[in-house]
This record gives sequence, structure tokens and C-alpha cells, in this order.
Amino acid sequence: MAMAWMQGLATGVTLIDEQHRNLFQKVNALLDACRRGSGKDEISQVLDFLADYTITHFRAEEGLMTLHKYPGIVAHKGLHAVFIGNIEKLRAQFEKEGASPHVIISTNQVVVDWLMDHIRIEDSKVGALLRSKGVD
Repeated sequence: MAMAWMQGLATGVTLIDEQHRNLFQKVNALLDACRRGSGKDEISQVLDFLADYTITHFRAEEGLMTLHKYPGIVAHKGLHAVFIGNIEKLRAQFEKEGASPHVIISTNQVVVDWLMDHIRIEDSKVGALLRSKGVD
């Protein structure tokens, strides 16, 4: 299942929304590489890039939350930490199994479902606070 950006996922904060769209592109590249049966090296590179970009995005988002005193920052950072741990598990699973159907299903569950829910539920709260403080 490819990730499709929908305007309903927009937080209204340009930096966050641009990074979310980039995350969608990276996830779609990973899913496409798995579906095409690309070589292990290519998929591993895409997975590594996705993991690195996710950390970069989370740092930027958490920086804005800290700067603007988002009251739910501790819980939000905890959710980010869980996701990063899940990406690491997915990497280990890929190293063990390659681009198996199980890995593709796990990618959908661990990455696609989590990101969609997180953006729709958690990041929308962050966006509302940031917009109320004049961040756009």
C-alpha cells in the first residue's frame, strides 16, 4: 500500500508538512523497492535513508515543540522513540529475511499505519499549538 499525502494530514506548519511529504516519498520508495524485488543493497540503502531522515524530522519537530513549550512533548518524544525502535526491528527483520512478503506487511504496519495515525492524531495537536503561536 503506497502512502498518499492528503491535505487532511497537513499540520499547517510548513517545515513539518514538507518533511512529512518527504517521509511519504521515502516510505513509498522503500515499498516500491520491496515490491520490485530490488537487490538487498538497494533496499537496505533506502531503509537506512528512511531511518536517518526520520531521526532528522523528529529532531526538527521536537525542537519546535521545545521552543514553543508544547505540553505533551514528553509523551510525543516517547512515541518517536518507539517508532525509531520499530524501524530498527524492521531493519533487523529485513537483514534476516530479505524483501519477503512478511517484511512488506511489516513495513505497512510499522511504518505506513503508524505514520498516518501519528500525523493525523498527534502531529495535528502540535500543529494547532504552533499555529496558535504564529508558526506557519
